[in-house]
Amino acid sequence: MPFPPTSLILPKGTILPRSVKPSSTASDYLEQLLDSFLVLAEDFDSLPAEAQEELTSCRDQDRLLSLLVEHNLLTEYQADRIRAKTTYGLVLGNYRVLDRLGAGGMAVVFKAEHVEMRRVVAIKVLSLTEDLYSKLARRFITEMRTVAQLQHPNIVAAFDAGTTVPPRSGRAGLALHRDGIRSRQNA
Repeated sequence: MPFPPTSLILPKGTILPRSVKPSSTASDYLEQLLDSFLVLAEDFDSLPAEAQEELTSCRDQDRLLSLLVEHNLLTEYQADRIRAKTTYGLVLGNYRVLDRLGAGGMAVVFKAEHVEMRRVVAIKVLSLTEDLYSKLARRFITEMRTVAQLQHPNIVAAFDAGTTVPPRSGRAGLALHRDGIRSRQNA
């Protein structure tokens, strides 16, 4: 079940990338994916010239997405969200969402990567209606601060958090970024 687009959390002052919209050519579409940080220019530039040519000359958007997954520039999750036109929330501040790991009663946890540091993290995202925000936000902030103070090899470390209320959403949310996703997946 794909995660519906919701209000997600961004660090204060973050500028949202523009949404990826269908374009007239697959080449324009690739440019939009690069501009939105869904595909990182650094990764594209490191591809062999033949692979870059294959991607830039691709004429079909669905085929382009498949090639981007094949060349490890997108994950299957990202490609599926792009195909479904639910790209909002695939970039959260300095993080690009790679996969949906799970969901609970109040939150969804995503695997993400810091676009500059290339650090893989888990991001816990709450999407709250305004009436629930004041009640649950306090509880989440308490959890976030408690986890941030813990240092133990069997507990993932909290190292970043933020809140925002995106325009026109009528919703609010919180996120907790946790390092250590690699060790949990390999365990």
